[in-house]
Amino acid sequence: MIRARVVERASSRSRRVFVFELGARARIRARLSVRRTMLRACSPSSDVDKVLVCFPPSGAGATCFSGPFAKAVGDSFRCVGVDIPGRPGARRCEPLGFQTSVQEIAEAVACGIEDTYRDAEVALFGHSLGAWMAFECALALAETSSVRVSGVYVSAVRAPCLAHWLNDLDTHTPRLSTLEDSGAFWEAFDRRYGASDELKRMRDDALIFQSLREDFKVCESYEGTDRALPEEIPIVAIGIRGDCRYDESMINSWRDHGRNVRVEWFDSPDATHQHRVLLSRPEEFGAWLTREIFRAN
Repeated sequence: MIRARVVERASSRSRRVFVFELGARARIRARLSVRRTMLRACSPSSDVDKVLVCFPPSGAGATCFSGPFAKAVGDSFRCVGVDIPGRPGARRCEPLGFQTSVQEIAEAVACGIEDTYRDAEVALFGHSLGAWMAFECALALAETSSVRVSGVYVSAVRAPCLAHWLNDLDTHTPRLSTLEDSGAFWEAFDRRYGASDELKRMRDDALIFQSLREDFKVCESYEGTDRALPEEIPIVAIGIRGDCRYDESMINSWRDHGRNVRVEWFDSPDATHQHRVLLSRPEEFGAWLTREIFRAN
């Protein structure tokens, strides 16, 4: 199953495929135990057998899927957010941990889904960086798990085949993960994503700065993949009109990652922060996404 594959991959990195030192075994067990705790309920528990697992964008945690977003999803799904250690939310004060790549985080969540929601129908949603994680998680589940993935919904990011940072449309702003000075970081962040009054109020929070830089390390180190999901797992790729972080061809390139892919565009009512529509307009975006999920199924 997934856990066995993760252990084998971890062992190959240390050049010990089947023979581990005691310390290495302990570290792997510790990693797997952490992975089981990454899923956080964002809506009240219910008897529904449909689960929507949500991957947050850079700098956010599972809490962005609580409140208005979960309300918009309603009772049709059990809304579950991904809480990565060291990011905003319930686990913000924990060490950043071992998750240093999109694939590692995705496999960690896949383990948790298999443990917790083996008998449920699972849909995966991710926004921006979270979209790449959702896709990689779907690949992991499709490869080795019996969990039924009903669909993958990815918004506000170019397709994984174009994920390498050299394909970024912003050719002037330096890689944000390389900026150690907070002033330079926030200046570059505003130039790329637009200034946000909410973020301005949090700029003195060292943990916010640290978690954002860590997320950009994850984002900018992801080289992408050409792999595709099987036909039984549909993909809905969502672009946000007016978002300058990608162009139409980059969203359409999601068609290369599945045999059942549909592209949709969301007309954001927010004229200045289209890329952050999940955070600025969670209820409206959540309601629209829920309609798309029902339409796909």
